[in-house]
Amino acid sequence: MTRHPFRRCLPLLMAVLACAVARAAEPGLIELQPAQVQALGIGTQLAEAGASVPLATFPARVVVPPAQQRVVAAPLAALVEALSVAAGDSVRAGQVLGRLRSAEAQALQREALQAGSQEELSRLALRRDEALHAEGLIADARLEASRAAHRQALAQAQERRQALRLAGAGDGEVALRSPIAGTVLEVQVSVGQRVEAAAALLRVAQLSPLWLEVQVPAALADTVRPGDTLHVAGREATGRVLRVGAAADPATQSVQVRAELAAGARLRPGEVVEAALARGAADAPSAALQVPSAALVRQGDGVAVFVQRGAGRYALVPVKQLSGAGGRSVVSGLAPGAVVVVQGTAALLALARP
Repeated sequence: MTRHPFRRCLPLLMAVLACAVARAAEPGLIELQPAQVQALGIGTQLAEAGASVPLATFPARVVVPPAQQRVVAAPLAALVEALSVAAGDSVRAGQVLGRLRSAEAQALQREALQAGSQEELSRLALRRDEALHAEGLIADARLEASRAAHRQALAQAQERRQALRLAGAGDGEVALRSPIAGTVLEVQVSVGQRVEAAAALLRVAQLSPLWLEVQVPAALADTVRPGDTLHVAGREATGRVLRVGAAADPATQSVQVRAELAAGARLRPGEVVEAALARGAADAPSAALQVPSAALVRQGDGVAVFVQRGAGRYALVPVKQLSGAGGRSVVSGLAPGAVVVVQGTAALLALARP
């Protein structure tokens, strides 16, 4: 019959409880012999003042800043005749991404040619009237009318040519060009598809720097400040908090924290990651130290740690837990250089009870 683990440990615990526990000048001080320390499996670790104070880990999404994105849209209703790129391709500014075939492009070209012809006719008419006016053969009013007609024809021709240039059209074909250098994030059409004017066709973006949108519970939002450091769990990526949202999402009761990732972060837009926010040690309380979370024991409504005062001597010291993440906790109430118990705390807690 298998013995319960507690029954196997009972003789050892009884022996320890029966040992003489010295109560020194410091209340709650426990003194043990080396054999007892070994039997209880007591292990210790130095409390450290880390370079940063971890707050917590929250879900986050990698996004591209809006100012670094461009949408390539169809200037006219057209047929997608060809595509030169695919999602993930790097492109140069002005590079042709695809071509459209449009009847409206042919109409624009025809109108531009007609407007150009009208401009030329009005220019010739104005030149003739200027010559006649110089010879005194026509009145001033006719010359002013010719000048007005030429200005109107010139403006119309410029408007038609501008429309043709904006559409990128020529011989019924529209060239789609990248407005910026970057990476193609999306291709939203396929060859042979008909599209309407202003329909989004491709999305191009510059992928450095990237942002992280971190969802922080509203109750903890006040612990995060611009300039705090951010670490992406399991990835070699860090960032800096840019902004803490002013309002909470009614559905999730979370506040969006925006951070800019440092250069070289190997993250992709759209990834969902876990982000640990932190502040510099200079912003933390001066007495804040990092200890393994295993060192904390419950004491009433608070927490405490066992601090080693010397060989085999341990004292239960109340502390305040400031934060905790990744198996580490930040506490105040310990002196620099304190050595805390991280193993065998349950046995020491039993000995400390009156």
